[in-house]
Amino acid sequence: MAWSRSDDKRLEQALLALGRGERRENGEPVGLAELYELMGRAIFTTAYVITGHREDAEDILQDTLVEIYQDARFYRPRTNPRAWVLAVTRHTALDAVRKRTRHATAPLDTAEALPTPPDAHDEFTALWDLLAVLSPEERELVVLRLYHGLSHGEIAETLRISTAAAQKRYRRAIDKLRAHHGVPNPTSTATKGDRHEDE
Repeated sequence: MAWSRSDDKRLEQALLALGRGERRENGEPVGLAELYELMGRAIFTTAYVITGHREDAEDILQDTLVEIYQDARFYRPRTNPRAWVLAVTRHTALDAVRKRTRHATAPLDTAEALPTPPDAHDEFTALWDLLAVLSPEERELVVLRLYHGLSHGEIAETLRISTAAAQKRYRRAIDKLRAHHGVPNPTSTATKGDRHEDE
């Protein structure tokens, strides 16, 4: 289901409630269930793309929810709640990769290597196969754009780069995918349309 403005409002309300420390009668933090409902899959997918391991992604999903619960008070109202949540996810996932690399006997080359999918029947296997040719950052860009539907401006906010850089790197990643998979480039008109889309 496509992300909507009402989803943005629900997510922002959840973050603000968490930031205020509101709790239900049973002690459950107000907003936590809504956060998981709205962003759980996106958090998991983003963590999976970065780490390459389902178990790590599951841990990072939990860690990210804890981080957001603790830091929701720092969210600025009327900004971009989805980009904020994904930025927290990305930071948590990259921190996990750094820790794993430091303790690994054979260091993981996080600049290029794509780990083998943990389960041949996993629903993300096709995604891994498609994106294997890309660098970690390029995989993030493509997943955020095509899988989660973020605009170039939202991607820029999530990755903390300029919108122009997000557009350029996304086009480069798509061109790499097309070349690798033998897909012809679109017409120049289509390319221009993508360049001038919503930022």
